[in-house]
Amino acid sequence: MIDRTSTKIIEETIEKDNKMAFVSGPRQVGKTTLAKRYKEHFAQSLYLNWDNVAHQKKILTDPLFFEKENRDPRKPFLLIFDEIREGTALLPHRV
Repeated sequence: MIDRTSTKIIEETIEKDNKMAFVSGPRQVGKTTLAKRYKEHFAQSLYLNWDNVAHQKKILTDPLFFEKENRDPRKPFLLIFDEIREGTALLPHRV
């Protein structure tokens, strides 16, 4: 994958500004690849894909389950939600 400008923007948003980063765009442009590649920079991370039924159940049953993960609270933890689309239970349609 070619390094993209978006990687720097995501890095600044998450690591320097300590905020969430949302990546959106057309299908098949590398959003998932970008997220998984960025995940490699963290010793502690969790990748969840809304298209995976087990992941859906986990998210809907206990939305804060990731806080119970066995991790070192002194180290950064990256949580990635992939394939979250408007209209899912997590992002209802806008009015």
